Amino acid sequence: KKFIHRHLYRMASDSVNGFIAVSEEVKAAMLHIIGPIQDKITVIYNGVDIQRYGMPVDKMQVRSHLGLKAHACLIAVLAILKVEKGHRFLIEAMRSVTSRYENVHTLLIGDGPLRYELQEYVKQLNLEGCVHFLGSRHDVPELLAACDLFVLPSLCEGFSMALLEAMASGKPIVATSVSGTIQVMIPNKTGLIVPPHSSQELSKAIIQLLSSPEQAHTMGQTAKRRAEANYGAQKQAEKHLALYNSIIA
Repeated sequence: KKFIHRHLYRMASDSVNGFIAVSEEVKAAMLHIIGPIQDKITVIYNGVDIQRYGMPVDKMQVRSHLGLKAHACLIAVLAILKVEKGHRFLIEAMRSVTSRYENVHTLLIGDGPLRYELQEYVKQLNLEGCVHFLGSRHDVPELLAACDLFVLPSLCEGFSMALLEAMASGKPIVATSVSGTIQVMIPNKTGLIVPPHSSQELSKAIIQLLSSPEQAHTMGQTAKRRAEANYGAQKQAEKHLALYNSIIA
């Protein structure tokens, strides 16, 4: 399948005006697959509808709807349940986190092929009471607004829309140092960056932010400002329009 895709990309490169890559890493991957076509690739980052995120919500009501106590601390993960997203490492990290903070709950927002396997892993670690599988949801902006921390434990990532949504929601971030993520994040400013494949580093970073609410709040506000300044849907649309106009001119 990958061979066919690469062949089709190479064939198309001669007959199209150009390609859009959502990150510098994606551009590098395209050059590796297709060949030296730098002049045909434009990097335009993904954009998020800023107005949908970061709106005030009744956090206690959200917790009540989830069957959680009003004072519960919520960690959100928004990703398809598949190997590349690294959920297993976060679940393992929660053993250390919950041993120190009993009121912490992790919300796994999204569904996917690993759901059953991850649910079994949660049972093995006796974390059923604090790791919750919410499946696909239509109230993501409200869930993010009600959460205290966002974690993206990906093992690889092109350019995460979920990360942008969390930043637009003003959430402090713990994310792994993979591809597109490190282009968006500012380490120790918008959140903490940890190596992938490390539950220990994930737990340390989460505990650091949970134990430093002022630092976490400052990071969340910095993340929100960065999202608004650089990753709004309006800005993305303007760049696409400018590219289109330059082609037809």
